[in-house]
Amino acid sequence: MRVPEVDHYDRLKYRKPLATEYMNNMLTFIKTMHPEADDNVISEKLKLIIKDRLQKPRLAQLHHASYGNTELITTDLLANTNDLNDRIVVPSGSTYQLSSNKTSLTKQMILDDLGQRKIVKNKMLDHEAKGETQQARVENYKQSRIKIKVNAISGAMNSPYNCLYDPAGYNSITSLARHGCMLGYGHTERFLEGNFYLPDEESVINWAIQLLRVCPNRTTIETLAEKYKLYQPFPDEVSEYFVNIIKLYKFDIKTRRLQYFFSKLQFHQLLFIYYAFNLKNLFQVNYTFFTFWLKDFFKLPDLNNIDESVDPKLLFKIDEDLLTMVSSINPELLEGELLFDTIKTNPNIARKFILICQVMQEKLYSVQDLFDTFFFAMVDLPLACQQKNLMRKTVIISDTDSVIFTTKSWIEWYVGKLSYDKEAYQINAFVVYMLTKTLLHTFAIMSMNMGMDTKDLRLIMMKNEFLYPVLMRTPMAKHYAGVQAIKEGRVLPKPKPDIKGKNFKGSDLCKETLAFTKDFLLYMINTFISNLKLSAFDLVSKVVEFEQTIAKSLDNRETTYLGTIPIKPEKEYANAESSTYFYYILWENVFTGKYDALHIPQKCRVIPIDPNMIRSNEYLEWLKNKDKKIYEKLTLFLDNNNKRKITKIIFPLHILMPEELIPLIDRRHIIYTNCAPLYLALRSLDIGIIAKNQKSILSDFYRVD
Repeated sequence: MRVPEVDHYDRLKYRKPLATEYMNNMLTFIKTMHPEADDNVISEKLKLIIKDRLQKPRLAQLHHASYGNTELITTDLLANTNDLNDRIVVPSGSTYQLSSNKTSLTKQMILDDLGQRKIVKNKMLDHEAKGETQQARVENYKQSRIKIKVNAISGAMNSPYNCLYDPAGYNSITSLARHGCMLGYGHTERFLEGNFYLPDEESVINWAIQLLRVCPNRTTIETLAEKYKLYQPFPDEVSEYFVNIIKLYKFDIKTRRLQYFFSKLQFHQLLFIYYAFNLKNLFQVNYTFFTFWLKDFFKLPDLNNIDESVDPKLLFKIDEDLLTMVSSINPELLEGELLFDTIKTNPNIARKFILICQVMQEKLYSVQDLFDTFFFAMVDLPLACQQKNLMRKTVIISDTDSVIFTTKSWIEWYVGKLSYDKEAYQINAFVVYMLTKTLLHTFAIMSMNMGMDTKDLRLIMMKNEFLYPVLMRTPMAKHYAGVQAIKEGRVLPKPKPDIKGKNFKGSDLCKETLAFTKDFLLYMINTFISNLKLSAFDLVSKVVEFEQTIAKSLDNRETTYLGTIPIKPEKEYANAESSTYFYYILWENVFTGKYDALHIPQKCRVIPIDPNMIRSNEYLEWLKNKDKKIYEKLTLFLDNNNKRKITKIIFPLHILMPEELIPLIDRRHIIYTNCAPLYLALRSLDIGIIAKNQKSILSDFYRVD
């Protein structure tokens, strides 16, 4: 598929003053509602209205007159935005010179580092695809080091203790990343699910006006509609479509206003508005044509008689995104080799991929007029800075610089059900390819609107990084689990677990709990891939069994599932009496003698106890019979600290749990802490009766006989 070249995005042509854009929008709206009105009359009246009602906000800004000289000035905001063709304006409001006028040292340094990282990362990905774990790990360290260095540059801008200190620059980078990510998931939602952030009637009309200003002429649209037998929606259908979008945000919708507005549009305008930036409407409404076209698109050419005169090095000239799509849905053709290695090791494989890509490219070109018309119009995402309020349907996770989305609804549409068959991977790969290409356009418009030089318009982009056949999202932010089947176009020999979140893999959990959690999550994922369903009974049983394993371990005085805590010298605590040091004193005064002493500094084992039990007559009487000496030491310590609530006991790492502590153990707390990641996973499936404040555990309600 062809994406417009960077020269297409001419900021001098499209970057107009705000007042001019307002004027053009109002002209379009009034002419739409009153087509009989005279353009000149409308323009003159609008100018009078603007002159009478326009309020010019003032802008306070820092002006750098010369190097080292900065002054605070106040200017007219509109006047300031009227002449921006020689400046870049980022979302935070900072303005910069064009790189063609003056290149930043840090920019050039980052570009050099990123170029080096790409080389190293490709080596890492190649090793991963071959299953060469050790070599992949080495290259991963190298690319991670470069990545950390590059990322540290922006962080350094927020610290006054280095030469890169630049608070405005730090805010610029942060705002740009956040704005870019919002555009990323905003476009993903509208393109894959037809889900626009249009929270009221006015925003719908504004969006329609923006589209009408770039709408092709009637002949062009009608020719496309006839060529592809496109469904032509009626005004009420278009109105209802946008009313359903508004319903996500408000209830008292003025439907008649929208119906009246759309009734004023011509059929070619309605069709353009209905399909613009909307892959879902275009493909799924026109089901008959596009399912047939997709079946043909994925059909492989005859690969039995390959033309050996074709230069296998042509593979380097094939579109990288197209190669990613083709290799991800036809991994068997690689015969276990890396795609670009085949140029030397097995040229016929390279020739096969060249042929497949050429055939697919021609099929894409056959509908390029559709894509050019509906997906590459020169219109920005509506309400771009408010996308964080969007009610998402396909984007399930987003961060400062990443978006994770699902193609589940597309698989169900194309295959007829949820599936992991070849057809499912085919439609997934196609949808991701289309999204990748149209995101290039989205970010080019964003970069153009900021005023970037033409040569820099492709610097801001999102790439297709991973394919998760299954991803389990949790109610807790930044906690999810999945398996990566494809990584940056390379099919991995074995799906790679990808588990994120401190509660799933935190250092405060023991290795046995971490291992069980990982196995449990992968069991859930792999079982769903195999069966397309999960058994709540099965999952709950596994957790209950693990709870009982922990309980038995505690009964045997084992320390396997206990946490650890560091002990420092007394002087390192601001208030030693209210710190962990207090528990060091408790151990030394009560238990040392029968058991080994604690030596500072060191890590020690910690066991949570019932604070009421340790002072109870029942426990103290039991302890008196068990070990009178420890009883006497403990009662003395409790008397000396009669106002202190004692919630834990610490002891050396190398010993078993002291038998005197067994009645005090807060088993529920220990079991809950170790099983918290499992409870989180179950809550992701709406399974659970966990009351966090009471630390309920599943064994309170279920048992495994």
